[in-house]
Amino acid sequence: MDTNGKKTGPRVVLPAYEEMLDTYVARLRDSKMSPARKRKCAVLFAEAVEAMDLMASTGKRTIAGMGSAREPKGTPKYERAVTVARLLAPHYNVIQGEGPGFMEAFAFGAQEGGALAIGLRIIADAIFEQVSNPHTSLSITFHDLFARKFAFLQADGYVFFDYGIGTLDEFFEVLAQVQLGLLAKKPVVCVGVDAWGPIQKLLKDLAEAGRISWEDLDLFRLTDDPEEVLQIMLELAPPRPNGCSGSEKVA
Repeated sequence: MDTNGKKTGPRVVLPAYEEMLDTYVARLRDSKMSPARKRKCAVLFAEAVEAMDLMASTGKRTIAGMGSAREPKGTPKYERAVTVARLLAPHYNVIQGEGPGFMEAFAFGAQEGGALAIGLRIIADAIFEQVSNPHTSLSITFHDLFARKFAFLQADGYVFFDYGIGTLDEFFEVLAQVQLGLLAKKPVVCVGVDAWGPIQKLLKDLAEAGRISWEDLDLFRLTDDPEEVLQIMLELAPPRPNGCSGSEKVA
């Protein structure tokens, strides 16, 4: 039974990471999978290690900012994202996708406020994702969305702006991981009631139909106010004076 009295399956106790590393490096080397698939496994591992190591060494907790790459520079919503990051900067470093649009706005605001803006850049065919923004302090390049998404999940809180398909994917990934207990509950704030209100309504409809629990609607907050974003983060993911970053429970 878990703390809520629900039946749970047997817990699998994993061996120490050194043992796992030795075991699976040998298994990968001896596997009959193709060289291309062996390389894919190695790339996923290498990029995940690089991202987590970098975030652990930055000196502050990190807040991830996600949003559409197609938001034009200088719009009111773009400037609001700059303001959100600028308010967060004295307390947190930020991570973003290193593209244009809301990613650029979030990085710009963080740098203006004196924080590191870590970029998680993806190598993809989509032209909007290939344009790196100039406000990134430290950059990691990913060749697979799986590893990049894993890195985003290691943030201590999440701010979502107006979305495209990729941002919605990241939003529902966070909610699913927390819902399943695979990720520690962290603050999730959606900025822009006009954009995120319909998503909230969709989830309410799912709860009405019994497809999800009503408690799942408490996994995120909606607001138009940058100051409220800051207050939510300070309350639910307070800065750590010793510089430690990241939750003990990882995705």
